[in-house]
Amino acid sequence: MQTAITKRRGRKVVQSNQLTEAAYSLTRDQKRILYLCMSKMPNVPEGEPITHDGKFSITVAEYAEIYDLPSSAASQDIRAALSRFRGKEVTIYRPEFDDGDDKGYDAYPWLVKRSVRPSIGVYEISINQELMPLMAGLRRNFTVYDIIEVNSITNPLVMRLYETLCQFRGNRSEGTITLAVEWIRERYQLPASYNRMPDFRKRFLDVAIQEINPKSPLRVSVTEKKTGRSITHLEFKFTDTERKKAIEKASEAGEDPAHPKESNTL
Repeated sequence: MQTAITKRRGRKVVQSNQLTEAAYSLTRDQKRILYLCMSKMPNVPEGEPITHDGKFSITVAEYAEIYDLPSSAASQDIRAALSRFRGKEVTIYRPEFDDGDDKGYDAYPWLVKRSVRPSIGVYEISINQELMPLMAGLRRNFTVYDIIEVNSITNPLVMRLYETLCQFRGNRSEGTITLAVEWIRERYQLPASYNRMPDFRKRFLDVAIQEINPKSPLRVSVTEKKTGRSITHLEFKFTDTERKKAIEKASEAGEDPAHPKESNTL
């Protein structure tokens, strides 16, 4: 698996931390479509306005290649995912407008148009142009990862957690992040069936470790933290095995790469 990750890198996804921390619920295939679109986002020179109209074309061939699928399965996945985008929104929180427990936020539909062209194997997607500043021209406060890091992850909730870990990975090879359980439930929009801690642990935490560790460059462990008698926070420790090897290699060559450990809390 590690050989494949190294061999096929090259499609970077860059998104604002606001989008990483947003509240929404998408399926695996909807996430995969967005990953592919965002990896096609052109660079915006510093100081230039963001003029991208949010329109993207996805072919069955490229989707199948990126996600290691036969063409027939890729076509079915894309079509089903697009049909289910109807009514799907992403909520960006605006804490500067909070009033006590009443939270300020902006809610946007993900797509404004979706076009299906089965005769030529092409699907055209128009992402809401209001979301473009969260996907293009980013110079600070952004999350970055390669599609190949997430292309084998099949649980959309685990995809969300992976993005959160990448937000705090930055250029480091290892780090720690503490997340409130309620924050995860709210932002990842976990089903009500996950409310009991045993179910949360079995259906989310255990699945996340089982998916991320063998399928990505990250090696993750989690420690449950209590407030009183209740588990309220989760401490995730992660190591990027690829970056760690690169740092060790650079050190052996006499270089001095900076890779500080940092701790973060949400």
